[in-house]
Amino acid sequence: MRIITRTSLLPAALCLAVSLHADQPRGWLNLAGQVKSAGAIVHGKVISGECRFEHGRIYTYYRVGVIEDLKGEAAGEISVRVPGGVVGVVAYVVPGAPEFGFKQEGVVFLRAAGGGVWELDGITSGVYGVDREGDGPGYVATGSIRAGPVLAADGHLADLPEVMPLADFKTMIGRILGRENSPEAGQFMPGKLKGNSGGKIKQQQPATQLAAGNVQAGFSRILQRPVDIFWNLDRDYGPVADGRIVWWFNPDSIDGKSPFGTSSAEVLDAVRWSFDRWNEVPTARIKYEFAGSRTDIADHKLDMVNMITFADSEYVHGIQRDAIASARPFALARRTYVGPEGLDFDLDGRIDFPDFPQGIWEAGTIIDCDIRWDAGGPGADLDFATDGTPNALSVQGVFNHELGHFAGLAHSPIRDLSRWFSPSNATPTMFSIAIPNPPDGSENIMLSLAFDDRLSLSMLYPAVGFSTEYGGIEGRVLSGIDGKPVRGNFVAVLGAPQGEGYRNLNDAYNRAPLATGVFTDQQGAFRIQGLPPGDYILGLQPMDDSPPGTNKRAFNTLVARFGDVDFVWDEFYNGSSESADEPDPWAAEPVTVTAGATAGGIEI
Repeated sequence: MRIITRTSLLPAALCLAVSLHADQPRGWLNLAGQVKSAGAIVHGKVISGECRFEHGRIYTYYRVGVIEDLKGEAAGEISVRVPGGVVGVVAYVVPGAPEFGFKQEGVVFLRAAGGGVWELDGITSGVYGVDREGDGPGYVATGSIRAGPVLAADGHLADLPEVMPLADFKTMIGRILGRENSPEAGQFMPGKLKGNSGGKIKQQQPATQLAAGNVQAGFSRILQRPVDIFWNLDRDYGPVADGRIVWWFNPDSIDGKSPFGTSSAEVLDAVRWSFDRWNEVPTARIKYEFAGSRTDIADHKLDMVNMITFADSEYVHGIQRDAIASARPFALARRTYVGPEGLDFDLDGRIDFPDFPQGIWEAGTIIDCDIRWDAGGPGADLDFATDGTPNALSVQGVFNHELGHFAGLAHSPIRDLSRWFSPSNATPTMFSIAIPNPPDGSENIMLSLAFDDRLSLSMLYPAVGFSTEYGGIEGRVLSGIDGKPVRGNFVAVLGAPQGEGYRNLNDAYNRAPLATGVFTDQQGAFRIQGLPPGDYILGLQPMDDSPPGTNKRAFNTLVARFGDVDFVWDEFYNGSSESADEPDPWAAEPVTVTAGATAGGIEI
């Protein structure tokens, strides 16, 4: 496996920041809206799954046994289609899409996909997992979604508890449905939940190896381990020529969609501007090149043509409400030998890409990646502009974010929420929430790449001199209870403060001269390179959705599935005073970094 020292995998889909509760799909910002949107809601268990290649994409079809039909007509055994999966030697990486296990239980929100098949009504948030011990009662992880105004007696948006009994969750859904035609029926206050427990859900953590760093990874069902994904810049193939990634633009369905009159020509200029921002990172060798506009390809699909499209059929027909835009790469799921005839990606005996170069190709090699944007369609609620119009979505800012995914990067948990619209805000472009243009007309912070963005790209595609001009830090995170390695923990690396020490991690993110970080691997190890010489503070950040956008599902899929992220509060590394029982978790001892060297031996 290629170990990259800067990871965060998952949502190559960008959600919209609204009322600071932005990790939910933009189509519905509370449970009430989600319940009403779904065509069917079922409580069920997964029986089996099968990956299929259809319409140029890979889908996983799950057979689900329905325990209880909560809404609609989905009973008995149903087929649920989820984008993503592995066919032959190719993985289709759809960040945020769930991967179900045998007998996995959940409450699933569905919509009809045709032909008797269902699909999730919200890829990222269409599933609420159910956890239980043996035959005991089930509990649902709600993600602290808001209940919605129809549920609170006082009419306010009340947050649900992070964990609540399954029976209460299903009762709540029933009351939402019962209240649709009556302003008085089914009032529900989350504070009165019966049996509500503040305890943590027991995590089932099968042994696997995590990709390290902030690099997007795809899970290889063939290798049964994660595979970091990356463009091979040393060979010409498909969309890669002379070390440059070639891309095309489809302008269809843009004109007339924005209330601000944004034209396809203006959007193309904005997209090219965003590509240039990533091209300008001096410590990274990856470069992008515009090949031209074409309208013969509208949908994202495996064709080895990197297409920027506003005309994808899943968006145009209004059935994809999960994200403003998304980058979805196809990558090799295992080390693959390609013969002189070309690439047979699905291993059906027929050559799919005769021009694919002969030789051995490493697992994780990206062979195609399209970026699709929701330019409108039935029920669209997007206001996008290229000129900084207050409160609109910035086309350049959103594309800056998606181009990080295009390169193989995933979301970053680093955030500076104390200065949300300030030009001095240090939140990376790769944070999981889309920040709209400031109401005062000042520059959107998504237009510039933060240190964390630049470092992530550089660790994946280091330029000459990257390893000698800068230094690094490596170490391990161990459990204070049993001393075992802690995997999937985010280790924040922060420039040391000038003057007063950091009070906590939020304070550090607000004041640090630079901030970056890395997730630990299965051995609890972490390694980060590319740090300018100087002193650094290390901290551990829980993925607890506080603030919104920092839940474990929002980053690396592997962290979401296997990461040990359920701890109570953040803490700093304290050098020789580090222990399992510290009176002050925010006492910190700096780590010194020198050029061309890696500071090691650190245990947190």
